Amino acid sequence: MPTLDTQNLVSGLPPNVPLQRLKVDRCHILQDILEVAEDNVAFGVSLRLAKNGRVDAVALAIPTRVFQIAASSPPAGGPNPVVLGAILEHPRALLTGFHLPHI
Repeated sequence: MPTLDTQNLVSGLPPNVPLQRLKVDRCHILQDILEVAEDNVAFGVSLRLAKNGRVDAVALAIPTRVFQIAASSPPAGGPNPVVLGAILEHPRALLTGFHLPHI
């Protein structure tokens, strides 16, 4: 599994954090994290924009893992999709970021 080098980002984090890539309709692991949490879960958010200004990818990070969701990829299909929108709307999901435009 690829990792993200965090040494120059935030003090106190492990030097490398696993990076997991997800399809926009395969966010089950994020839903599981939110459902088992006893309290709200804060996700660090980062957006990657395509040249035309559309969101190409969304990264959601917790202290132990980064999830990169390919927003522009076609849905994977299959049973029981958990789409990114369901994660962003979840009552326990808190989104944090720096230098983000107002949404």
